Amino acid sequence: MEKYFFEAVKSYGRVNIPKVGSFSWDKGNIEFSPFSTYHDGKFLKYLKEELKWDNEKATSLSSTWFSSIGEKLNETKSYMLKGYGTLMYQNDKIVFNKQKKYRKNKILLFGLLSVLFASASVVIFLLTSTNETRDEDITVSFAESKETKVDNVESSNLTVIDTDSIEIIDSIMRPSTLKNSLPVIELQNKYEDQYIIVAGTFSKKSNAVGLYESLIQNELFSCKVIYNGSSLYWVSVYMTSDKLKAKSFLRSHEINGWIKKI
Repeated sequence: MEKYFFEAVKSYGRVNIPKVGSFSWDKGNIEFSPFSTYHDGKFLKYLKEELKWDNEKATSLSSTWFSSIGEKLNETKSYMLKGYGTLMYQNDKIVFNKQKKYRKNKILLFGLLSVLFASASVVIFLLTSTNETRDEDITVSFAESKETKVDNVESSNLTVIDTDSIEIIDSIMRPSTLKNSLPVIELQNKYEDQYIIVAGTFSKKSNAVGLYESLIQNELFSCKVIYNGSSLYWVSVYMTSDKLKAKSFLRSHEINGWIKKI
């Protein structure tokens, strides 16, 4: 969400977080003004128009992300915005500490120096190795050559390979492949008045099955593929009749999904 949020800031010039502050983009720099008490909807506009998210998904994910920022500030007095800086709650004010750019410049400088040093070392080595001349006294001696015959019969013993044993060993050592049971596609009307955490929505069943097979490996998830009877397949990782439990599960497991009532 941080990536999408800052893309929205760059696209629309300013985006506000309720009860947190207002971010603006000015010549490549991010400015933060604390305690903006309204939300102008530009972040939602970016999610719906630029990313083509539906209204329910955009509203749910953005609200969850804004709430997590507020909770993090209350608990630890700081919130890290990846690649940009840190929100700090100090003296009843929220301060935005930008990520210092000189760290990246130092890394680039050290990288260039390392490459130059390595290149210089290679050049010096090549110059010193090619310019070496050795003055040696050459002496020629004539000696009778003696023919020596080496019997290599014993060293070239043929090894007989039992192909039957290879097939047996190969069959024993071949790893057994794990078979994942395919999901049962269930209809929406089977779970009326239930809340599900949706990890993905697809129009093609094969795509939904693919996501299901990647998520089923996590034992904490109770994965299902639910069909709405017309055009959509929802991949659910959790289902409950209590909306509060669904919200708690979504936050505690940091799932990139949203809550939907069937």
